[in-house]
Order: sequence, then C-alpha cells, then structure tokens
Amino acid sequence: MKSLEWLVFDSVNDLNIYGGKINARTNSIWKCKRDKNNENYHNGARSFTVRKGNNIKVHKLTSINSNQAHVQIESCNLVNFFNDNIEAPEDSPNTDGIHISRSTNVNITDSNISTGDDCIAIIHRTIGVHIKNCNCGPGHGISIGSLGKVLESKEDIVQNIRVEDVVIKGTTNGVRIKTWAKHTDGLVQNITFHNITMQDVRNPIVINQRYCPNGNCPKPVPSLIQIKDISYSNIIGTSSSEIAIKFQWSKSKPCNVKLANINLTSSQNLKGKPLKSSCNNVKGSNQGIVVPRSCIRAFLFKKNSCVCNN
Repeated sequence: MKSLEWLVFDSVNDLNIYGGKINARTNSIWKCKRDKNNENYHNGARSFTVRKGNNIKVHKLTSINSNQAHVQIESCNLVNFFNDNIEAPEDSPNTDGIHISRSTNVNITDSNISTGDDCIAIIHRTIGVHIKNCNCGPGHGISIGSLGKVLESKEDIVQNIRVEDVVIKGTTNGVRIKTWAKHTDGLVQNITFHNITMQDVRNPIVINQRYCPNGNCPKPVPSLIQIKDISYSNIIGTSSSEIAIKFQWSKSKPCNVKLANINLTSSQNLKGKPLKSSCNNVKGSNQGIVVPRSCIRAFLFKKNSCVCNN
C-alpha cells in the first residue's frame, strides 16, 4: 500500500520542531500527473502533517518538491509556523505549500513559499488564521477554498482570517476566495487582506463563486455559501491580466466588500493597456484611491454585472 503521508504527528501536544529538510524528489509522480492519458497514477504523499495537535511550533523547516501538499495542518489548535521555506517548480501539480483545515488559531510568519499550486490554502471549519511577512510565488496565490464542492457537508465555514505584509510574485492569482456553484450552505466571514504587494500577478484580487477548475462541471446553480465582511486595503503592485479586480459573487447571497487604497498598474506584458475591475452581484464600499476604478459603486445603480475601465 502506498502511503498518502510521510512525516506525521497525530494527537501530539506541545510539539516543537526546529530546522530540518524534507526533499521528496518527485519528478516521476509529477510526470504521471501531467500525462492526461494516464488515469491510474498514484497521487503521492503529503510531506509533513500535523493532526489533532495543540500548541505546535515549527521553525526553520524546509520542504522541497513534495508529491502533494508540502504541509498539512488538520484539526489543530494554536499552531505557529515561522521562518519556514517551501519550494517546488511552478509547473508541479497539486503542490500546495500549506493546507489548513478544521483548525483554529494558526499563525504563519516570515516564511517563503514557491509552489505549483496555492501557496496557502484555507478550507473547512478553519477559524483564526494570521499570515504575516511572507513571500508567495510562483504558484496560485493565497486562497480561501475551494468550498462547497460536497453537498450538505456542513464543513464549509472559514472565519477571522488576516493576511498582511505579504509579497505575491508571478502567481496565477493573488488573494482569492473560491466556492463551487452548488447548493451547499456555508459561511466565509471577516476576511482581511492588508498591505500586500503584487508583482506581475495574473489575477490580483478575486472572489469566484462559480469555481470550476476543469471546465466540466454540471450546470452551475447559485452558491449558497455566504461571503461577507471582506476587506482589501493598501494593495499595490502590477497585474499581468487586464481585469485586476474580479468579484463573481453568488446572486443568492450578495454581500459586502470594502476596497481601500488600492493601486494596481499594468505589467510590462500588457504594454500600457488600462486595467479594469469586474463585478457581479456585489455590494460594498470604496475608500481612498482605488485603481483600477472600482465597479462596486457602479453596481449599486445597476442590477446586472458591470465592467469599469480604469
């Protein structure tokens, strides 16, 4: 039987890990995953897992070229990751940097994460995550979700997340919230993105409630996951896509978002093209300078989706 996990700490409290390197040497598994004609490949193992633990500290750990997620934090309370380093090529499939689920009071600070998937992914029943002074990229950015894939799961709750003083470079997304277009109840609440620098990021600010990564999903229905109390402030840098701010909210539960002091400009690949924002089913507010010009205000006067030029 092939293991799905390598180094695992299960039901261990007051755990302190200092230093160390894990190198999964995964080229063969990645090659199988990239082969679309190969449906029988083994997904490989997560490199480092902490599960059902309390008061966990991980300092100066290095994880390289994981089969799947490098670090899995599951059903834990009071976890501190600091000065850690995670590395994988940008074309390495499913190599999340840090994957957090069913956990509370998680702090990730002063760390560098470069992967082929989300630098940090936050999902099911996670409350209280603070991400500070980290570098992300390449990869898919920092994500909440995906949520809502499994109907009636009652797990799709994420609250009290703060991401600040972060540099995101060369990623396919910047800061993203994503839910499947299914009738699954859930809640994403009190999410703050503050003091973030984007460098050549394809989609810097994204909320997508029609998430369908492979394009072969059933006919979408309005997501029932409520997203509210979302704040973006002091976000600067460059976007490599024309639509730098994209809010695709569910029409069943449109709610509030705040933009304050946003200044995003075109990357060199756009050759000076003006950036845009795109809104659907959004209610919220703008404060200070917002570039590209926010479409939230326009939506307050129109019932349909809107796209605003810079």
